[in-house]
Amino acid sequence: MREKVRGVASAAGASFPASRCKPWNAPPPNWASPTASILWAVDRYEERYFNLPKDLNDLVVKGLLKPPPPPPAGKKYVLDAHNRELTIVDK
Repeated sequence: MREKVRGVASAAGASFPASRCKPWNAPPPNWASPTASILWAVDRYEERYFNLPKDLNDLVVKGLLKPPPPPPAGKKYVLDAHNRELTIVDK
């Protein structure tokens, strides 16, 4: 019989720290904290699809992030998923 002493036991019997195991269905943070929202969404996307999102739209389409407020006129959002950063640049 397998015991779970600390963390979460996997099917293979390995144990991972509970702090690293984030539930997929946890509610996403809101845009009141954009940095936390982006970190959360990119991490969930990577865990689920085993790669990084190409752009912000990937996160919105998969339901991981609510659509952000529209950028200022003549600007667009650019997601740097590797560094977990969202910037606003000229179109």
